[in-house]
Amino acid sequence: MNLRRYCEHCSSRDLKKRSALVHLSLGDRVSCLDALLSARMAPLAARFLQACSESPQGPLPDTSHSLVLQEETALAYARHLFDCGNSAAAFHYCSRADEKGEVLRREMEAMMGGGRRREEAEE
Repeated sequence: MNLRRYCEHCSSRDLKKRSALVHLSLGDRVSCLDALLSARMAPLAARFLQACSESPQGPLPDTSHSLVLQEETALAYARHLFDCGNSAAAFHYCSRADEKGEVLRREMEAMMGGGRRREEAEE
């Protein structure tokens, strides 16, 4: 219980990376992912989520909080990839985020100037 309070203390002091590590050491993968996202570490959060899905413990539980975090991770990483110029990978992560991902994908295509041309090419 004291370690959880320490995690809260770290989060309030803007030591979110340390908070994520402590959550991970406690085996609380959902809180670890939450700490990574709140620290704006989208690439690390996406890799952590991928590692969780491949781990012997299995993927993250299907709770509403966990599903929201997974969607937010996919959206944040898609934005990061798009900003880096990797639109193909960004679109892949948009597809992992259901409706919000589709909206983000359309916004990215509009920013690229090829929204209509891309739809015509897919037909």
